[in-house]
Amino acid sequence: MYALAPNGRHTIDLSKLATYRTSTDPLSLSVSPSTSTQPATIAVADLMKSISILTVTSPSSTTSSDEWGLTEVARHFATLWSSAVTCIGENEWLAADMEGNLVVLRRNMGGVTEDDKRRLEVVSEGRLGEVVNTIVPVHVPSPPPTRERTGPTTTIANGSAHPLGPVIVPKAFLATVEGGVYMLGSISSSFQDLLMRLQNAIAGRIEAPGYMPWAKYRAFKTEVREADEPYRFVDGELIEMVLGLDDLVVEDVCKELGAGLTVEELRAMVEGLRRLH
Repeated sequence: MYALAPNGRHTIDLSKLATYRTSTDPLSLSVSPSTSTQPATIAVADLMKSISILTVTSPSSTTSSDEWGLTEVARHFATLWSSAVTCIGENEWLAADMEGNLVVLRRNMGGVTEDDKRRLEVVSEGRLGEVVNTIVPVHVPSPPPTRERTGPTTTIANGSAHPLGPVIVPKAFLATVEGGVYMLGSISSSFQDLLMRLQNAIAGRIEAPGYMPWAKYRAFKTEVREADEPYRFVDGELIEMVLGLDDLVVEDVCKELGAGLTVEELRAMVEGLRRLH
């Protein structure tokens, strides 16, 4: 870590403040500025050893030393050939690897033991199928709390009324080595169960090329581990297939969901998701 230090009237030097050595080779960094509750953090994507989280300590915030420092406070203890990383929320990071997988990691600040706080938890994982080499975070203002919202409501899943807020909040844009550009978003809690069940309902009615099961195709897969299906992962391309299905098929999907949605309401919701990109 370096700082710009004035040297005379017209020159500026780079002054080394602190160093940190990764396991193999750092391929990507994501820097988050300090806040009122926590210091600045740096996520380091290592070539083989996944993600490490560092905190920046300044001379004024340490009592044992008058120097700057980089301290590792958390790590994803897994073999992952990382290609890119970015911060998508408070104590939450999105990582991509060389085998086309995406993983959302979270630091458990409320862990009981120090080991719990040190281990990054897997929030979501799935297979994109392309190697991501650049991730650009998207900062969208948070919607107001539920109790402050006004306006129409809709009935979701269990028959309870929920305000018509955003279904998905964009979090990052992903660029792949093959020239693809994707958007990753966070699903609002009111719609998570609905979209997960909608995804399974559509997957059971669509014949993929080569009859490859959707769950197997999108499942996390590396040289050391292979999952049976994606974990807390919704495929937007699959969801959008609702717009091309016959009315009778969509009506059957609505009945399977049991959420009280009509064909028109379901298609309107999916059309809104499609317009995000």
